[in-house]
Amino acid sequence: MKRVRIPRGTKIPNFWSLSRYNKWRGCAYQYLLESILKYRAPPSRAMERGIAIHSKFEHLLLGNVTGMPDELSSLGKEIKNLLRAKAIPEAPWTLTEDLKKTHPKDWKGAWLRAKIDAHVYFEDDGELLIVDLKTGRFNVAQAQMDLYAAMSQFYYPVVKNIRVELWFSDQGEIHGGDYSLQEAKDLWKRWVKRAKDMLSDRKFIPSPGPACKKYGGCPMRSDKKLVDGRPGPCEFWKKVK
Repeated sequence: MKRVRIPRGTKIPNFWSLSRYNKWRGCAYQYLLESILKYRAPPSRAMERGIAIHSKFEHLLLGNVTGMPDELSSLGKEIKNLLRAKAIPEAPWTLTEDLKKTHPKDWKGAWLRAKIDAHVYFEDDGELLIVDLKTGRFNVAQAQMDLYAAMSQFYYPVVKNIRVELWFSDQGEIHGGDYSLQEAKDLWKRWVKRAKDMLSDRKFIPSPGPACKKYGGCPMRSDKKLVDGRPGPCEFWKKVK
């Protein structure tokens, strides 16, 4: 696959997030188009629904909602436990490259950004619970669990056990894993290497494959429309048999 030409003067980001990394790893060309060149596709119904449910989850934990929303009723018992524990919703975990905590609006210094749907630290036990709410299909995001565990050491440096859980609201199921502080530190070394590989990429090689057509297809495909009405810029998907 030939190297993709990047317009002169294009500013390459020096920060990353899990969603950016996943996009780059899946297809570096899609990452270039969406995250760097800022091509915008219309939001999908699944995305809009997910945003709405996450908003209800946040306001429920903040005490701004009375009663359990129907979309979250399958996790009602677990959510009530979070309320009793005074869990913190929508925490913006943001680190600089030298691994210092920084403000989420630090547009110059931020190197890694993450949004934690809910978490609670049980100081007496030294245990941290991290919750990520999932809407739609059941899909265990192991990489996300590992990254959140790895990041937690910078926010809770004396934690004894890190519990990361994925809560699937449509299925009413929970998938979780436990990590020690040492495991979090070991995982962090791997993530630093992955981040460096991503941020140093200047080729952005397309990787056409099943993902181009899966679940409705990549939004950058030439047969789809962007927000401004133009067709998507990617023709590589046509090579997928």
